[in-house]
Amino acid sequence: MKYKVRSKDGELEYESFQQLEEAARLGFVDPDDELLREGETDWKKVSTQPALVKHKRRGLGVWNTPLVRWIALCVAGAVFAFWAIHRGTTEDKPELYAAGLTAAFLCVGVLFKVTADAARRRR
Repeated sequence: MKYKVRSKDGELEYESFQQLEEAARLGFVDPDDELLREGETDWKKVSTQPALVKHKRRGLGVWNTPLVRWIALCVAGAVFAFWAIHRGTTEDKPELYAAGLTAAFLCVGVLFKVTADAARRRR
């Protein structure tokens, strides 16, 4: 049996309830979204289906996302940038100073992108 899920972002169709449960477990389906079962005409809130609501992400799941990995990479890049800029100026090595500035600007760019993506994911 097919299911349609409607949110403020649009509609998605799932081929089975198992696919719908997996989407809910991954956070693609929120309790505030609306659900339409094949053959029915009335949309219902996903929160009325206990099997879908119990799959809410908890705990350490957020730490295993690409956004957190990008942030960790940027922290390491920022540490390198500070070190390279400091060493480049104190030891009069312009190539090290330039590498530090490049790393700093790359980190800033990546963090702007991560912030924009994180803001877009909020529902």
